[in-house]
Amino acid sequence: MSSRRILVVYATGYGQTARIAGRMADLLRHVGDDVTVIDAARSPRLLTVRAYDGVIVGSPVAFGRHQRSIRRFVLEHQDELNTRPSVFFSVNGAAVGDGDAERTRARRCVHAFLHETGWRPARTTVLGGAVPYTRYDLLHRWWTGRAMAKRGGPTETSRDRELTDWSEVRRFVEDVVALMPRRLPADRPERIVPPAPHRRREWRFTPSSTAATGSAG
Repeated sequence: MSSRRILVVYATGYGQTARIAGRMADLLRHVGDDVTVIDAARSPRLLTVRAYDGVIVGSPVAFGRHQRSIRRFVLEHQDELNTRPSVFFSVNGAAVGDGDAERTRARRCVHAFLHETGWRPARTTVLGGAVPYTRYDLLHRWWTGRAMAKRGGPTETSRDRELTDWSEVRRFVEDVVALMPRRLPADRPERIVPPAPHRRREWRFTPSSTAATGSAG
């Protein structure tokens, strides 16, 4: 069977969603797939989604919304995404919370995004991202630390923290592999052997015999 052509499109704020997309691509390449990874903010205008057997889309959530570049990509390619296997991963700090309320809030962000764009992916998941405290401004650092305290996440703002569960990333990719079956190679056309030309029998008589002999015409 031939390899699948899979497109991975992501948006990223501080680089963690890009890392997750890259890890997914590496796992897919390991099983023989041909993977293209594109930052939605830099996606080519004439990108042809229909050229791929499946599409993975990912975006972080900031202040309750997914990134604008991913929203624009999905809206522009909605028909193509809805007519081939496609999946969505949302990177959200709420994924690290133990409470049902936090997980429900994370799922609502996903549902709101899908409702807004009209996209119907076959699978969705919410993954933990990272908290780059040292790269935030003072207000953002305070707000994030407060939110993490409510979720039981890391609140020490003097260093960055990674919250991604890479085993969850692997499991999601395994679901993708099962969802996007490999293409069978095109059947080789049967070799058609033309019928032998009709051999017309000619009758001739010899003076010494009245028996007929055949000759190829």
